[in-house]
Formats: sequence, structure tokens, C-alpha cells
Amino acid sequence: MARARTGKAAATARSVTGSFVYCLRQSWAASRFETIGSVGAPLLQSMLPAALALTLRGLVNAVSDRTDGGDASISTWVMLSLGLSVVLATTVALQEYFAERTVEALDHRLGVGVLERASKLDFSYFEDPAFHDMLSLVRQSPGKHVHDVLTKGLRVAAALVTIVSLLVVLASIEARLILYRSEEH
Repeated sequence: MARARTGKAAATARSVTGSFVYCLRQSWAASRFETIGSVGAPLLQSMLPAALALTLRGLVNAVSDRTDGGDASISTWVMLSLGLSVVLATTVALQEYFAERTVEALDHRLGVGVLERASKLDFSYFEDPAFHDMLSLVRQSPGKHVHDVLTKGLRVAAALVTIVSLLVVLASIEARLILYRSEEH
């Protein structure tokens, strides 16, 4: 019973991964620049929490180690955190921009593809009501649907990058926690 669930979960994971790769290929073929922006912005955003944690650690260390004339170090850390905040705000705006541009490019590419395919079909297909239903569904913003799959896959990847980067930061800040856990077992 457990093996059947594991096999079904693996098949689902392969199917989801295949859909993501297909959507990524379609997006890349529609517009490379927008695809790079659509993929790069969320991945950059996913690393910002770790960068901010390291910056705040540096700020706390600068404040706790403060001696006479140590204000320059504190202001450097404050400016760095301000810079990271600006990068975060910029990437959010860029992500929205690239999403809209990608959807437009995908709508155009997929719309042309549907029309090219439909032009090669026999007229009898166009008399079938089921074909009309399918054709009307396909023509309703296909780029949005492809981009939604791409976005959801990128959210998963970005979440994994965030988790790994924060674990690396935690390990660099408090390596004793990892050592303590390994000594218990």
C-alpha cells in the first residue's frame, strides 16, 4: 500500500516537473529576455532573506563591538540593509513587469501556433461542437495558463533556495547548534 502511494507520488512529481519544463521551454521560445527576468527575479528575491540576516548580524556585531569612532561601521551596515531593501522593492516591480511581458509573448506565440495548427485541419473538425469548445478554451489567454504553471514551479524553487540559504546562514552564525545536534545522536 505504501509502495503504491510512493509510486503514485513519484509519477505525479514527474508529471509536474514535465509540465514545468514544457512551460519553461514555451516561455523561452516566446521571449528569452522576459523568461530570464521572470526566473531571475524570484530567485534573487529568495536569497535576500539570507543576505538581510547576514547584514543584520553584522549590524548587531558592529553595535556590540562599538568603540570610539566605530560609527562608520554601523552606518555601513545600515546603508547595506537599505540597499537590500531597495533591491527587494525593485525585484518585486521587475517581477510584475516581466510577468506581464511574458504572458503577452506567450499569448502571441501560442495563439499563432493554434491558428497554424487549425489551418491544417480538415473542415469536418470545425463542425464538431466538442472541437469548438476546445478551441474556445485554448484561445482564452493560453499564455496566462502557461505562465501560472511556470510561476508556481518557480515559487517552489525559490522556497527551496530560501530554506537552504537560511540554513547556511544559520550554520555560519551558530555552528554550535549543528554540532550540538550531532553530538546528541
